[in-house]
Amino acid sequence: MKKAYLLIIFMFSVYTYAENDDREYIYQSINKPADFYFIFRNNSTQYIDVSTDNHECKTTKKGFCIQNRAFELFIPEQFKSISKWEYNGYEYSRGMIKKLNILGKHFEGYEISRHIKNGEIKFFYTEKYGLIYFGIENNGHMQSLFISSLNCGLFALNSCDD
Repeated sequence: MKKAYLLIIFMFSVYTYAENDDREYIYQSINKPADFYFIFRNNSTQYIDVSTDNHECKTTKKGFCIQNRAFELFIPEQFKSISKWEYNGYEYSRGMIKKLNILGKHFEGYEISRHIKNGEIKFFYTEKYGLIYFGIENNGHMQSLFISSLNCGLFALNSCDD
């Protein structure tokens, strides 16, 4: 009886998930597999990081934004036509188009950097697949790296299929 009840709850949650276009994103640490970020997007495109304290992005600027204790990222709508921008006191820079292969999957996108006290936070973003990875780089070495566990990352196009 208990298994049947759990199955009904699971089926209802899958139906609700599909009906509302809610999405979940998981970023797994390469350095420490037990560390991860679980980020949930509801149908109003609000992003909630349930693995840390999330802070709502309050901006009138158009673009993609997420903030939490660990990192903050703002990608303006016109990011391809500019190489540097500022948001909330932080300066971001966009590199040239970069090609990347992860577990046999080919991505073409942009590395976005933000300077921090002990190095840089690096983000890899593609328009179709969204945010593929983020991590901290210090003296040319990635000290922590979180890669999307799913085919489609945060800020991916709705046409991106998992």
